[in-house]
Amino acid sequence: NTLSEQVATALGIAASKGGKGGEAAGGAGGDGKGEEEEFTPVEKAAAAGATVTAAQPVRPCVQPFHALVYNMSLVQQRQLAECYARRAVLSVALLDVPTFRFRAKRPQQRLRIGYVSSDFGNHPVSHLMQSVFSMHDSDAFEVFCYALSPDDQSHWRRNIEAGSEHFKDLSRLQAGDAARLIYGDSIHVLVNLNGYTKGSRNEIFALKPAPIQVQFLGFPGSMGADFIPYLIADNVTVPAALRDGYSEKIVAMPHTFMPTDHKQSARDVLDPDKCPTRSDYGVPEDKF
Repeated sequence: NTLSEQVATALGIAASKGGKGGEAAGGAGGDGKGEEEEFTPVEKAAAAGATVTAAQPVRPCVQPFHALVYNMSLVQQRQLAECYARRAVLSVALLDVPTFRFRAKRPQQRLRIGYVSSDFGNHPVSHLMQSVFSMHDSDAFEVFCYALSPDDQSHWRRNIEAGSEHFKDLSRLQAGDAARLIYGDSIHVLVNLNGYTKGSRNEIFALKPAPIQVQFLGFPGSMGADFIPYLIADNVTVPAALRDGYSEKIVAMPHTFMPTDHKQSARDVLDPDKCPTRSDYGVPEDKF
């Protein structure tokens, strides 16, 4: 099958072998003739507004993270994300976890921010973020880091453990227990650093253990999830003209949403006397 046919099948659409015609789930679609033959099954599904309902908890064969580089519209990418979001909700629907109730933050109380990630270790997210946690104003913020993966013994893991006021390993906890622990910490803002990437535990977020839940850094696309209503991005990653394709409210950073750590972890590259030269690597000074 073509990629379009696979995605169409994942979205619950009956596609013909040739990738033309077919009917969308629920009866929407065309008769396979005329101009409709110019559209792929996924495009027809998007135009018809076809979605997967709770009664159709299929997992698309295309992952939202991979879809970011495919020739798919924002509508199609968001539909894929919505499928994964629904699965996260369905997977915890029968857990014995009550709906969490939240108290308003006290005026003098520090804002409690929780960062959830499977990438606290030797991973690009930690390479970029390792100093961010220690750079919060400790008079105004109380930082919690929740690791979804076991300790990899890397210095990145050590740096994040040392730099966060609270570091907790959730890698052995089920989603319900992890959500209860986070709720017990009275987190005000819970940040998902994974999104739809390897090691994510979006089921925890589906249980809504914090009053404000935000997506940041790991996945720049839409989560398509009502349990994560905010996305931290910028005007390049998510231009204003494309924001209708996102389910989230966009919190646009003024320059870039992506932190880097070179000023802390690679200060030698900022010192002209210590910075490697082209000749150190056998590269001619007058060649590119």
